[in-house]
Amino acid sequence: MTSPPITSRSLPLYLWGPTGVGKSTLGALTARLLGWEHIDSDTLLSERYAMSVAELWSERGAEGFRALEVELLMERSEAWVGACKVISLGGGSALNDELREALRARGTLITLWATPEALQARLDQGEARPHLGSHPSLADLAALLNERFERYMGVDGVLELSGVPVSQSASHLVALMRGERALSELRVMRSLPVEVTRHLSETSEISETSEDEGLGRVLEELELEELELEE
Repeated sequence: MTSPPITSRSLPLYLWGPTGVGKSTLGALTARLLGWEHIDSDTLLSERYAMSVAELWSERGAEGFRALEVELLMERSEAWVGACKVISLGGGSALNDELREALRARGTLITLWATPEALQARLDQGEARPHLGSHPSLADLAALLNERFERYMGVDGVLELSGVPVSQSASHLVALMRGERALSELRVMRSLPVEVTRHLSETSEISETSEDEGLGRVLEELELEELELEE
């Protein structure tokens, strides 16, 4: 069954995903190609409190920082309904179930996905992230993806970015928002969670049972299709 074209009720476009996946870079390019405004939620948060993300994280702690994120996005997303905007979200913002469902009701929420290797390569070239540091290990990144996997999949669509030029990824999102591509075509390939499991199995901290009951259970529930993005 073909998904209906995107309408004003499905705007704006929210981009979410793990730290380092490229939400801001892809969001800015997609917005430029569409002729829309790009908004970075971290920038909004910093402007509201006149502090950097790192300073807010240090002062409020992880739980306090997330609460500020949720409060800001719940407030702003209501005003953004139907607006031609691309919003790049913080990596942990939509872990909040209430916010995630609100964003889906008020727009289109897409998870950007990448392998631990791809994330590590990007993070090694950038600034340190409050919850991961400067050079996170593959095991740490795999554990993060595993922990958040079910919620990352509980969105309107998933766009896999590993090894894909940012221009090509942007073209997929542009086609989606113009109604030339269906949401059903955006799905993470089944092989990617297996990569997460492989990395987890290499650490002594994650048991075989947790792998089976974690990703295996989620994959069964979601019944993800192996759909590759068209070239």
